[in-house]
Amino acid sequence: MKTWLLSVVLAFASISALAPLGHTPVPLALKNYQCRKCAVVVQSSSTPSSYGCPAGSSHQWQNLGDVGWENYQCRKCATHVMNERQPSSYGCPAGSSHQWQHLSRVGDKTYQCRKCGLAIRCKSYPSSYGCPAGSSHQWNKLSN
Repeated sequence: MKTWLLSVVLAFASISALAPLGHTPVPLALKNYQCRKCAVVVQSSSTPSSYGCPAGSSHQWQNLGDVGWENYQCRKCATHVMNERQPSSYGCPAGSSHQWQHLSRVGDKTYQCRKCGLAIRCKSYPSSYGCPAGSSHQWNKLSN
C-alpha cells in the first residue's frame, strides 16, 4: 500500500512540475503544424498525415514550433496558436510569410476581440496591436 501511494505522489509531482499552478500540463513533445493550403492547425508529436486536404490533393504541413504557454496570432491569416516562443513565419496560407503578434501568456481569464472574434485564455489583458480585421483588437473580458 505504501509503495502504491508513493508512486501516485511521485507521478503527480512530476506531472505538476510541467505546468504553471492551476494549469493542465502540456506534453513537451507536441508541435503546432499548419497546412499552407487549407490553414488548419494540428497539434501533434510528428508530422500529420498529408492525405485528404479539403483545399485539394494533399496537406502541405509547416511546423510552427513547440506547443507552449504564449498566445500568438498572425495579422495576415488570423491563425491563433499557443507556442513556446514566436512561431515560424514560413508558409502563411494568406501568402508569403506569417506576421506573428504576441498577444499574452496563457492563463485563466478569457477575452474576445469584438472585431476579429478571436477568443483566448490569458494571464493578463492581451495586446491590442495587430488585429487581422484592421488596426487594433478591441477586447471584451468574458471570464475571470
